Amino acid sequence: MYKSRRQFLRGHGEDVAQSYLEPARIFGPDGAAPLYRRAMLEDVKTEGEYFDALFRSHKEDVDLAWRAQLFGWQSLYTPDAIAYHIRAFKPGKRVHLAASIRRDAVKNRWLMNLKNDMLLLAIQDLPYIILYELKIMVYLVLFEPSSLPALWDFIRLIRRMLMRRQIIQRGRKRNSKYMRQWFI
Repeated sequence: MYKSRRQFLRGHGEDVAQSYLEPARIFGPDGAAPLYRRAMLEDVKTEGEYFDALFRSHKEDVDLAWRAQLFGWQSLYTPDAIAYHIRAFKPGKRVHLAASIRRDAVKNRWLMNLKNDMLLLAIQDLPYIILYELKIMVYLVLFEPSSLPALWDFIRLIRRMLMRRQIIQRGRKRNSKYMRQWFI
């Protein structure tokens, strides 16, 4: 995760570096082909759900990974695991996605941050977050106005997300010092 709270795929679009040939701890797996421990899923589920149904599509894997981190679980990248996944969503290729998925992606970013972020870290990273949010809003106004209703979707769900946030923050085992390492 960047300090702006934009997630990225480790090594995506890069030449294979030596660091990608070694197992490493990661924030969380991409939803394309993860393996989860049942104990982790049961531990982090909120209101009976592993993946938040309010997200419908997009960023539900990042939301789950964030909760797992907060609850004390670790994720491991292993280069020996191979999976093939044909992506419908590629950076810079939003135009090819269905309008509903693009709208969900915007809404879910805000829901995920509200639900999981730690106040101290969000305040420390506020300049990065604000700058990225401004970029998103300018992009939506100029190039993707069909996703602007995501703002109303988000506002409509704030109360429910705050209730889920309370559950998550009450159950978390990690402090802001630990979580800081994941936001670069």
